[in-house]
Amino acid sequence: MIVPVVTLVVAGALLFTIKGCWTTWEGGGAEQHTDDAYVRADLTPLSTRISGTVRKMEVSDYQPVTAGQLLVQLEDDDYAAMLAEAKAGLAGWSQAERDLAAETIYRFVFRSLYEAHAFNGDPHPGNYLFHGGGRVTFLDFGLVKHFTAEEMRPLAAMVKHLCVDSDPEGFRRAMVQAGFLIPDAPVSTPLVVEHMAVFYDTVRERGPRTMTGEYASAVTRKFFDFRSPLAAYARIPRSYVILQRINLGLFALLGDLHATADWRGIAEEIWPFFQGPPCTPMGAAEAAWRSRRTAGTNAAPFGQ
Repeated sequence: MIVPVVTLVVAGALLFTIKGCWTTWEGGGAEQHTDDAYVRADLTPLSTRISGTVRKMEVSDYQPVTAGQLLVQLEDDDYAAMLAEAKAGLAGWSQAERDLAAETIYRFVFRSLYEAHAFNGDPHPGNYLFHGGGRVTFLDFGLVKHFTAEEMRPLAAMVKHLCVDSDPEGFRRAMVQAGFLIPDAPVSTPLVVEHMAVFYDTVRERGPRTMTGEYASAVTRKFFDFRSPLAAYARIPRSYVILQRINLGLFALLGDLHATADWRGIAEEIWPFFQGPPCTPMGAAEAAWRSRRTAGTNAAPFGQ
């Protein structure tokens, strides 16, 4: 009986030792083998908002990056060619013709946004055909965002509080509601208004205003001003990311046209909370067409 008991004790001790050290022996090996394993990790997919051939990678695998850091450069030859073609088509135009084209584009963008709750995110010269007399053909609707009524409500409130009511606190509340500013951010309301005012500069007062490349550049610099005290508390909610193309695309295009108009007057026609009277011949023609369309008559297409 003694021998079997000793054997059992030795076997138990050996089994305990193997069980306790097995993970260390296997895990510490230079080579690992398994037929049933998986890797768990966080993946962050990246994509550009336009297609193109990669010119240069600015980062390497597993390199830490920060917000706003340049990751990749795309070849811009095709887009530069489209821009040159569009500019060549406008080269012989008078400034009056350029102003008409700019007004058409402006009305299209903001009428689509406020009434159809839609925004075409490719406002660059290659996506327009200019015909003269204010007639413009809009191309490429592959990047269109549709907004809900709930998403549009704080956007309209921001414009109304800042530009119509002169209510800075209301403007700030609307920014918080939209998610552009975190609640109770430790920054003053005047600072919030000062930082954001440049984006509304063309519609804060009535009267003719010329869009310039300098203004478009100022808007872009303000958008990417990460040194501002407001930057740590400002956000761009996913639903509104595409709207930054108004700042980075539309204003640049109107600046290229060097367009002059009473942008505030045109905006008052379009704003759903204002609905002002027509302030230009194009506005009057649009109002007449919309009236016929609302009445259900067999109206001709707008512009004819």
